[in-house]
Amino acid sequence: MSMILPIVYVLFFIFLIYKVNFFDISGLSRNTITAIFILKIIAGTVLWWLYTYYYPGPDFLDYFNDGHTLFNLLFHNPKLFFQVIFQNASYPELHSWNDNFEHVLYNDSHTMIVLNMLLHFFSVGYFHVHTVFMCFLSLLGLAALYKTFLPYFLDGKKLLLIVIFLIPSVLFWSSGVLKEGLLFFGMGMLLYITNCGLAKTYNLKKISMILFSIVLLLLVKFYVLVALFPGLVLNLWISRTSTKLVATKYIVIIFAFVCETMLLKTVNNDYYPLKIISEKQAKAISEAQGGVFLENKEHFVCIPYEMKTKLLQQIKNDVYVIKNNSTYLQWDQNNMKDTTFINNSVDTAHYTFLYEVVPAKTTLKLDRLEPNMLSLISNAPKVFINVFIQPLIWNVKGIIQLVTALENSVLILLIFLTIVFFNIKPENKPMIYFCLSFAVILFILIGITTPVIGAMVRYKVPALPFLCIGLLLLMDKKKMVKRFPFLSKWMDSNT
Repeated sequence: MSMILPIVYVLFFIFLIYKVNFFDISGLSRNTITAIFILKIIAGTVLWWLYTYYYPGPDFLDYFNDGHTLFNLLFHNPKLFFQVIFQNASYPELHSWNDNFEHVLYNDSHTMIVLNMLLHFFSVGYFHVHTVFMCFLSLLGLAALYKTFLPYFLDGKKLLLIVIFLIPSVLFWSSGVLKEGLLFFGMGMLLYITNCGLAKTYNLKKISMILFSIVLLLLVKFYVLVALFPGLVLNLWISRTSTKLVATKYIVIIFAFVCETMLLKTVNNDYYPLKIISEKQAKAISEAQGGVFLENKEHFVCIPYEMKTKLLQQIKNDVYVIKNNSTYLQWDQNNMKDTTFINNSVDTAHYTFLYEVVPAKTTLKLDRLEPNMLSLISNAPKVFINVFIQPLIWNVKGIIQLVTALENSVLILLIFLTIVFFNIKPENKPMIYFCLSFAVILFILIGITTPVIGAMVRYKVPALPFLCIGLLLLMDKKKMVKRFPFLSKWMDSNT
């Protein structure tokens, strides 16, 4: 049954591909879409195999196991189930019911756990069914992106197919039971319905889908929606006026965005975006060094990973005290920016175990971000370059980083070709600004808050299709084909 049930769902989704009007896409046959779907399932299975047998502690198994526990909770304790869903339950309540709860609360994976719980109604506990569903959801999002940008690639549909569906990192990471699949689904639906902000009319159905997509992105990865926001506002403005003065309009939007950000600081400093980013960076840098992370109402602490058994004494389930004369890192809960180095501790407080992180193998040294705009601007170029070029081809560790390094080399070549065959068509400007601004903003946000190269490789995946599309729209493809005739087969309108 563990193999039969996933195959049944694969056949069902293939049936939908051939019957649903959404997949009636110019230049992309249903046979091609089906082949991409099957390729995604293969990629998702490879991802499961690699991170089950070769890399420790994969996220998707945590999502799946906690989803399974949550599914069982629905039938045994509905009241506690809904407390968990709305994150009103406490660890003692959960552990009094089942010791298997590890990640349901107090982290940013709640949405994925709830999704896996819902999928248990279809999977009956067989993991690979979840992979099939996630592949189909991400396929929907990617197909929506393809349809959105198709009018700009009538002379290069094959190129568009490659940059949307077949970039190796996109294919790999969007096909597993991970956040990236939901991200592409949410982004694809939002941008398809709004035409990246250029749509002129909306009905109730479209507005409902837009709100659903926005909520989904908020729940999965808020910063991706933040990166989309300036480009969407720009195109909304253009759709109500004209394509004239696009650069000026974008500068005005960025200035207004900065002013709004500064205003939040005066209203409530806890919601000041740069303070949140600064705290996230401080936490990420500490996590990259590995450790056991615990907290109570006053403090968040990190115990050195290799010293966890020596420094911690367990009181009861997930409750510990730190032994006297210990050395560790500590942060106040109301100020995660400032790190305190505790030596020869005498703390007798109780701490709740949150999670533990194995020290990262490859990290970058990040300059600490001060919660002000000047610090962000001064950090931006360096962190953008880090995300763009890392991992360097001579520093790769493992096949996944090697593939990413090769992709980076292709992107550098693409930039070179863009410079050589540079040409901006006025009608393409809104989409160029949208795609490149999203990629640049997302790269900067990732670079500031992610010191681990392995994580960076995964987090930047949503930006890759947009970066490639933006660069391709800056090229004179006819001149490029004239210079390199072998490229002509990628520039026709047939696939």
